[in-house]
Amino acid sequence: MSPPNAIDRLRQELRPHQSFQVDFKQLVTQDLFPDQPTTATGSLSFHRPDHFKWVYRTPKPKVISYDGKTLKVDSDVVPQSGGISLEESFAFLWGKVSSKYFIVQNLKTNSFRLRVKNPDKANFKYIDATLKNNRIKEAIVHDHLDGVSRLIFSNWRFR
Repeated sequence: MSPPNAIDRLRQELRPHQSFQVDFKQLVTQDLFPDQPTTATGSLSFHRPDHFKWVYRTPKPKVISYDGKTLKVDSDVVPQSGGISLEESFAFLWGKVSSKYFIVQNLKTNSFRLRVKNPDKANFKYIDATLKNNRIKEAIVHDHLDGVSRLIFSNWRFR
């Protein structure tokens, strides 16, 4: 029997938890300006089944939240586009991946790729995720304009 792949180990690690909070550092590089990456920091919290809150501390404070029905940026309601939702896009942090939207490719022992089945339904082409201690350590989001958003996660806290 082969050992569990990265996404299965992530699911097993997070299965007993109802919620988590994790700090992040985000580095965004655009193909047009590769020598000028932007950096952001903050924290992210998820609560099962589908609530989340992204809190940006730098460079500019901002809160992106979803209560299971309504997506907000700060206090402004954001209409849903009909594509892959932000919640669905980042549910992989729990190990939850919708086969309706994504194909999971195992890359190495501690990494996997989420490839979007219908690129017209998402703002990105694929996400490469790497685990450390069976939790997401890094996620690299590749967009349609060859830009990259690298998210580095640390200080996982469970509730």
